[in-house]
Amino acid sequence: MDLKHVERARALPLPDLCHSHDWSPIAAGPGQSVLAGVLAGVTFLAVTVILTVPRESDGRASADQGLKLLFVSFFGLAVAAYLLADLGGEQACPRAEMEEALGGAILGTFAIVMIAALTWLVAAWRDDPKVLQFMRGPVYVAAAFVLLLLGTNSVGSLNSDLDYGSHAVVSWVMYLVTALAAVAAGAQAWWLEYIAGSRRPDASAGTRGARRVSQFAGAALGFLAVSTLASGWTLAMPAKYYYPHPPAWSVYATCGFTLVCPAGILILAIRGLARPEPDAEPDTSQASCGVGWPG
Repeated sequence: MDLKHVERARALPLPDLCHSHDWSPIAAGPGQSVLAGVLAGVTFLAVTVILTVPRESDGRASADQGLKLLFVSFFGLAVAAYLLADLGGEQACPRAEMEEALGGAILGTFAIVMIAALTWLVAAWRDDPKVLQFMRGPVYVAAAFVLLLLGTNSVGSLNSDLDYGSHAVVSWVMYLVTALAAVAAGAQAWWLEYIAGSRRPDASAGTRGARRVSQFAGAALGFLAVSTLASGWTLAMPAKYYYPHPPAWSVYATCGFTLVCPAGILILAIRGLARPEPDAEPDTSQASCGVGWPG
């Protein structure tokens, strides 16, 4: 049995470090892991600042929303740092392609969560509509950039793992999903900035913002949980499972999941950004219910 096992191991083209590909996820993974670790450190520092620096009561509600998103982004970026660092020891290129698709999707998604949290921190310390509008601009640009990377990452992983035959139809479907997600995100941003944003904030704006942040954070945590399980399954499968080619259904599922789910989360991120709150009302009954936030 041992000799047969050795013969089967020798039959596999290991180590396969993606040298025959035009891009190597094994070489890129450790560097991306460092980036994820640095971003996780930034979120931890921001959490420390919120918990230690005293705030007046008029900014606590916004600080609470920022703290919620920072905790979520810290967990996601820490997981991404570990998964991408694990690529440094990978010996099977097809498995590395799938690991990179999952780890890269986690990194891009939770980088947006971290940036969205910064808008709430600005609202907590300086609730200026012009400043908040300026802060939302870079988030829109970053979301578009991440969405583009998600699309190219999914298509690249598909064509690298299934390098036989033609997968043009599936690739074009992924490009179409990327374009539709970009249009949906752009329409959402335009509506919130120029239609809904032109209205005077009412007393329910605070509750509505908190609800959107909760939806955004919950979707991101759900994506992290499923992605972590998928990464564990990918790593647990033996190398022979990926040669000569991994099963097509697993590649399609991984590439589709790492594109569609983060795209939906990015749309929720645009909805969950900090926006101006109504001015304080002298009515103490509103303040006691937590409905009217002082601006």
